Amino acid sequence: MPSHVWVSCAEIYPSTRAMFCDLPAHDEQIVINATTRNNQGLPVPQEMCPARLWINGTSGRSSGKPGKRLPALFFSGSYWIVSAKAADIFRAFDLGNGALYPVSQGIYRSDNATRIDGDFFCWIRGNIKDSFIHTLSRNVKPIRQYGITMQTLRALSEDDLVVSERALEGPAVWMERNVYKSVFLAGGLGDELVEAGMKEAFALHRCRVVAGHSRHIE
Repeated sequence: MPSHVWVSCAEIYPSTRAMFCDLPAHDEQIVINATTRNNQGLPVPQEMCPARLWINGTSGRSSGKPGKRLPALFFSGSYWIVSAKAADIFRAFDLGNGALYPVSQGIYRSDNATRIDGDFFCWIRGNIKDSFIHTLSRNVKPIRQYGITMQTLRALSEDDLVVSERALEGPAVWMERNVYKSVFLAGGLGDELVEAGMKEAFALHRCRVVAGHSRHIE
């Protein structure tokens, strides 16, 4: 049995965020619906995702400066965007109801004319599992969200989080039903991202898998 999976805390850490704007402007409700579904681990259709993005020159983020390469993962106008290199790694694994939709018209600098080199993809998680074991995990804090008690993550070390064998079933990318603002990755997928030098970009932390817990522990 594989001994670990990975959790990405990128949504919690502000270093992964870059302020981008969509062009043309999406309907506000479409953006809200797409973001809500993605954050809940539900499928999102391609037509709800941006085809073109441009850097907001007022953001002050270094990722927007000329000659600066964009990171492998960044937050853009309520959407998570990954590089082509990261997308190639993801495609080798079962994404279930998840998706990688191309930002087909490209990403542009603040002048809205200079295209940034490379291909980029909107990352949709698309799956939910129920394998997190909070009673065996460290550095988690219960919060009240969406009418249920969820866990929020604090500063993590390797192996702080524990999941059951159910994490090994199904897609390689998923949201845990009772863990707030986090996305989990299969061991092999996370391993490849780490080997490719993307551990920091994805804010990855290794999680332990334990046997003998066939159901979620409240």
